Amino acid sequence: MITGGKIAYVEARKESGDPAQGLNINIGLDEINCEGRNVDIKYTYVASYLGDTESKRVGYLKINGSITAEEDAKIVKEVSEKWKAEKILPPKFAELVLTTINYTCGSNGTLVVRPLNLSPPMIPPKIELTAKQ
Repeated sequence: MITGGKIAYVEARKESGDPAQGLNINIGLDEINCEGRNVDIKYTYVASYLGDTESKRVGYLKINGSITAEEDAKIVKEVSEKWKAEKILPPKFAELVLTTINYTCGSNGTLVVRPLNLSPPMIPPKIELTAKQ
């Protein structure tokens, strides 16, 4: 269960007068720390506003922050082991973390990009991960 979070850094820039034709959202997990029943996650969220080609960026929104989750000891151990071994999170926990980050940054990012005349970053439905086939 997510018990807290904070945004530490926000940056937005409009790099061109061209209209945005698309939006690419990237969520990076920078650091995971497990202690007791708590999992602390530091992240970087970047919304890139694309021009008429994917290689042409007309603006961006970058947010760095952290969230804290309180979980059962078994889940915390699984998160810690998976992160140390593979730099990934267990799928169900990853869904919770990514959905929370996406919602937090999308809703707060809306207020940040408005003065730049960029559209709000989309808040897609809950993220669900599936295994590769």
